[in-house]
Amino acid sequence: MFSLLHKYMTGIVREREQKLLAVHCMPDHTHVLIGLKPSMALSELVRDVKNGSTNFINRMKWVIGRFCWQEGFGAFPYGHSQLTGIIN
Repeated sequence: MFSLLHKYMTGIVREREQKLLAVHCMPDHTHVLIGLKPSMALSELVRDVKNGSTNFINRMKWVIGRFCWQEGFGAFPYGHSQLTGIIN
């Protein structure tokens, strides 16, 4: 189940011409590590990922009732030298 969601989210990020470096889904939250180009607003990309993945989860009927992500998100900057540690 999560591997399909990972692939779907990766597709959304790639469609927006951004680079998904890592994704990890937990039962109650998801972490994504993205290389974001300066021309893309983070809030727009997060909105697109959340909307698209919500629709995907609901189409797949993975939850009873209607699934939706919580409002808001957290974002943290990183340096290129930190990537390996962050991904691990």
